[in-house]
Amino acid sequence: MRKATDRADLLIQLEELVRQAEHGRILVLHGVDGVGQRDLVSQLRESVHGKSLVLEADCSSQNPLIDLIRALAKAGPEACCQNALTAFLSENTSEQDPEVQSLMAMVRSRDVQVDRYESLRRLLCDAASRQRVVVAMHNVHLADQDTQAAMNYLVEDMAGNHAVQRIGGRDVARPVLVFTLCDDGPKGRALISDLKSHAGIEMVSLQ
Repeated sequence: MRKATDRADLLIQLEELVRQAEHGRILVLHGVDGVGQRDLVSQLRESVHGKSLVLEADCSSQNPLIDLIRALAKAGPEACCQNALTAFLSENTSEQDPEVQSLMAMVRSRDVQVDRYESLRRLLCDAASRQRVVVAMHNVHLADQDTQAAMNYLVEDMAGNHAVQRIGGRDVARPVLVFTLCDDGPKGRALISDLKSHAGIEMVSLQ
């Protein structure tokens, strides 16, 4: 586990990690509430603008997975795998959100339905094959059961395994996953313990 106090130096290291992470990485930024995890991600977004796509969602929101997909959809058609987007959204429309319904209308296809978490993985991997993608999930210590299950699925797929993925018969990259969390509560400490059990995850303790 790395402890970080010099934010300028850490930002340079994060930029280098994103630049080299063609096959994906997992980074956990943790510290007490208010130490600046989200600010650091915002600085990273600015520093890689034009070179990488940074998608952010906050686990304190009502449906962070939909927020994440909305962010990807807003990035433009060139960033989206239309079939995977449809497959994912079709499993997440019980709330009848007008914006979600509008997205579905735009990207409806005949794609075979797959598990919703696998749809999310395919969507992010496909986007990462088009450009470097950083997926930042904030406040993961507040994630609901569904969001936590989705993150676990992505972690299990990526942790300790940086081989090139294949989707639809072609090579694709993986995104860089960035989780921010507060570690001064029981749930945050439990998450830290769980994430540390996976190989290949970079843990950064912010001071």
